[in-house]
Amino acid sequence: MRNDSYEKIMYEKILAHANCVVEMDMNYPDEQYISAIEIANYHDGENVAIECTKCNEVIIDFDRPEETQTPQRRIEVSNASDSSR
Repeated sequence: MRNDSYEKIMYEKILAHANCVVEMDMNYPDEQYISAIEIANYHDGENVAIECTKCNEVIIDFDRPEETQTPQRRIEVSNASDSSR
């Protein structure tokens, strides 16, 4: 059975801000309001967030994981003179 609790929490967080709207400026005469939910990209993708600009709240925050180094294998080299004994 799959655990969907994480997805459910994320969905509920976004849904809680679904009715948040902000007024459009004069450049858009046909539209008076637009969704206040935005995707923000900081530091060349190091941090990406879904934010509500009306509530000034970060809904979901994603940090790029630090690069992990691949573990190096140690290779034992035997001496050719040792193998002849």
